[in-house]
Amino acid sequence: MSDEPRDRPWSHLRLGDIAKLITKGTTPNHLGFDYQDNGITFLKVECISGAGGFIPTRFAYIDGACHNALLRSQLQVGDLLYSIAGALGRRAIVYGAILPANTNQALAIIRLGLEANLDRQYLFHFLVSPQIRNQIERFAVQSAQANLSLANVNDFVIDAPPLPEQRKIASILTTVDSLIEQTEALIEKYRRVKQGMMADLLSRGVDSDGKLRPTQQQAPELYKQSELGFDSLPIDWEEGTIADFCDLHNSLRFPISEEIRSSMQGEYSYYGPTGILDYINEYRVEGRYVLIGEDGDHFLKFDRQKMTIVIEGRCNVNNHAHILSGRIGCTTDWIDAFFSHRDITLHVTQQGAGRLKLNKASLLEMPMLVPPEPEQQVICRRIREIVQRIQSEESGLAKLRTLKTGLMQDLLTGKVRVKVDEAEEAPTSG
Repeated sequence: MSDEPRDRPWSHLRLGDIAKLITKGTTPNHLGFDYQDNGITFLKVECISGAGGFIPTRFAYIDGACHNALLRSQLQVGDLLYSIAGALGRRAIVYGAILPANTNQALAIIRLGLEANLDRQYLFHFLVSPQIRNQIERFAVQSAQANLSLANVNDFVIDAPPLPEQRKIASILTTVDSLIEQTEALIEKYRRVKQGMMADLLSRGVDSDGKLRPTQQQAPELYKQSELGFDSLPIDWEEGTIADFCDLHNSLRFPISEEIRSSMQGEYSYYGPTGILDYINEYRVEGRYVLIGEDGDHFLKFDRQKMTIVIEGRCNVNNHAHILSGRIGCTTDWIDAFFSHRDITLHVTQQGAGRLKLNKASLLEMPMLVPPEPEQQVICRRIREIVQRIQSEESGLAKLRTLKTGLMQDLLTGKVRVKVDEAEEAPTSG
């Protein structure tokens, strides 16, 4: 890429002047039809991902009679869908495999002709550019509604270089999008692996060779009955309550108001029930501990949000989190692993609308399983490895998203121009 301006200037195109068609669909029930369990695809805003792809598991369906009646919303290959109600700004390009298909009034249908002098993929990317966001904000100021009208979409101004450069820019951004999608899919895969791994490791553990212990059905002699409500537990594991295996250090907690913290900014973390709230210039806690929140609504999100936080070194904890450490035979890391995604809602009480509380007495009565310490270490290491893998991919994903933001700012404004070779100058269909 070169940052030198090219001889050929950019155009500022009003979308309504160059599109062959800009319209929107209709909801089936407006014409007396119902959705079906299968049949012809009917697309809604929720069928489009934030990245611009379709989500087949969210498709709705209509029958042939409804499809024929909804003439205005019948889609064609290459149509660009753009959400104008609900989650504004989602977009996708219609491909042949989902046709025949229709859509409703929350999605604008943008159809370009060959004479448009605008590349479809370029438009796909430009529709989520800062320039379009700024235009949407101006439309919102002029209207009491949060939705966009077709007139607004017609009035979109598209900043566009010559077609070959449009195609090159679109290719670059599409490549980054593909990397983002691949990384997101990998993260989701690792999260599923982690979920299954934790379910197995925290109930079956590992044998002396470090292999996952057979299930109770496969080797019942390796298990014993639980007295505290667990399905079963490996024969050499202990069961009890938090009071049996952990020490509570709530005397180290010290609440400091936001106003006071603002005058004592520093290097030491100040923790609340779900994470760091601030950094201040003094500390009251030193060592390695596990925090379990005392109140909040995060207890209901145990499947996707950790219930525990490991803290280490010098820091502070407010009065909305319990501070725990392991006794001999129960490591602090095991407390974290065992309760990290565990459903503990049976032990919390309602404290006002939508707020739950885990008081000290209920915390200490929570049941837990504890394997021999060497086994704890193997299990925690396995979990830590998959967590680190996920964190590494998430870090890479954040970098890719930052890269894309920068590329869009540079390439879609002409701040940085791309070089186009002779082969790329050759005309192709938009």
